Amino acid sequence: MSASHPAAAHGAPSASTQVDSMEDLKRHLKEAMADPTDVIEQGIAPPPYFFVLEPVTKDEEGAEKFEALLSAAAVARIFAAMDFVQGSGKGKAGGPYSLRNPDEYVPAFNEKTKITVNTFLTRSMSGMYTQLPGGTVSKLNLDITRRDLHAKIVQLIFGGLDRIGEKHRKDLDKLLTSFTTALKPFKVPGADKPEKEGDEDDQPELQHAVIVNYVKATDITGGSGGDGGLFIYKPSSRIVVFSVKPRQWSMALDKSSHTKPDPKPDPKPKPGLGEEPEPSDPDSTPSGHGHDAGATHGTADAASASHGSEKVTTKGWWWPKPKPDPEHEKIKFTLTTTIVELELNEDKFKAGKSKFEAVFRSVAKDDQELSVIADNGGLKALGESACTVYRELEA
Repeated sequence: MSASHPAAAHGAPSASTQVDSMEDLKRHLKEAMADPTDVIEQGIAPPPYFFVLEPVTKDEEGAEKFEALLSAAAVARIFAAMDFVQGSGKGKAGGPYSLRNPDEYVPAFNEKTKITVNTFLTRSMSGMYTQLPGGTVSKLNLDITRRDLHAKIVQLIFGGLDRIGEKHRKDLDKLLTSFTTALKPFKVPGADKPEKEGDEDDQPELQHAVIVNYVKATDITGGSGGDGGLFIYKPSSRIVVFSVKPRQWSMALDKSSHTKPDPKPDPKPKPGLGEEPEPSDPDSTPSGHGHDAGATHGTADAASASHGSEKVTTKGWWWPKPKPDPEHEKIKFTLTTTIVELELNEDKFKAGKSKFEAVFRSVAKDDQELSVIADNGGLKALGESACTVYRELEA
């Protein structure tokens, strides 16, 4: 698609479908602006996360690159939304794929992932980005706790990026926890099937993507990157795609239904990812079930009444060990990660930016929420609304 004619490659909708298509386009764009957990609650797979790292610099050039990244991210959201309208599959209900239908769970996410990634690599934005060397494809076979799995995913997303600190990693971990917690009510296909050797199953892998936009600063004077250095700034983007078997994804959510239930399940809900388990209430626990290895069966007085003066306890080798809480339970998880590094061609992007702004104004026309953004910052403001912006650490 030519950068100078953004609408042409998507085709002109017929008069009978133009209104519906425009409303669908606005809906997809608003989903990109919304909190992903709110989108999930509607039974809809949200589009991939976009992050933009704001550089801490007194250099005007660095600030300009940051604004270019925000605007380019906004354009990518618009073009991806256009492709969602034209290329979306249909669920059984005739509308978009629904997370409420287990058969549509994987297609719902994979469609959003594929279209968004292709927007950068093969579709609308591909002519404005140069793919850099250094991309990787890795496959990790992990035996890991859910907490450590989060840390591993955060490391893969932010690994090697300058001025990323513990606060950024904790914030991203909170986002991941909110995301996975919101997905718990929905059934993952194949979750109730026993694991086959080698985890071979007929389900396609589930794919999630994250796009990190950042300004790469290189000190060409050979300094340590502090004040006084001479820097070259390059607006850059990293695409990270995670692929995992649906059944293992279900295990990571702690919602797999393949495990056998206890004879008398605890009436209290199980803690979610990142939550502390609630203290047990001895009065609510069914007698003879759910006790840990050190629990006593009834009271000492009751035991004495039944067995004379001899004190009886239930502690012994036949009582099961207490189950670890879901956050610290180890799970098997095979994670395939594809990372692509890109650099924005600013000259090509600037050449088409005025047309991109016009496209956004046309989409936002007569829409109260979008028109406010279009009239107050345009693409830059849309980028701020449709991306999570982190400020980098001081040098």
